[in-house]
Amino acid sequence: MYYLLIFVVALSAFYLGFEAPEISNTTWAASLFILLSYASYIDIKTFEIPDLVSIGLFPLGALWCATHASSYLYENLAGSCATLVALSLFNSLYRRVREQDGIGFGDIKLLASSVLWIGIAALPATLLIAATSGIVASLIGISKKGRQQIAQPIPFGPHLSLGIWITWIVGTQSLTDIIAHSRELFS
Repeated sequence: MYYLLIFVVALSAFYLGFEAPEISNTTWAASLFILLSYASYIDIKTFEIPDLVSIGLFPLGALWCATHASSYLYENLAGSCATLVALSLFNSLYRRVREQDGIGFGDIKLLASSVLWIGIAALPATLLIAATSGIVASLIGISKKGRQQIAQPIPFGPHLSLGIWITWIVGTQSLTDIIAHSRELFS
């Protein structure tokens, strides 16, 4: 309820014409990176993503979207809500069929909140990166610990965080800038 209140206040301030102070892209990037890293660390340790991150990214994402991509704010809000509902329904169906969760609710909240940062169109790329990363991590675990590792759950938050981070970085920079920067690093 606390996060909903923060979100309503932030959205009301935007709607009423409050001018947010200019926050550099570096500050936004650092904030997102720190929150995703924290979520990953906690998920690895406890198999839970803290609400502070999964829900907290929602008002921050709305503020970022309002100040950097305001024409997409309502689309991203709707996409975030649709993601929450669709993944919750998918998980309910999966639980009914398999008698276990397919994805944790923290992962669902993290993905739904991330839509405000990355946009609904980037969600498939985010999931592809996360799934690929999760499969690679599982294969490495199997190669190190043997076949009994197959039945073990993995914390999916770090893989989602990686997908979110990559799609956000790529989405906020042009491909030309990324290539130019990588050439500078390797030359």
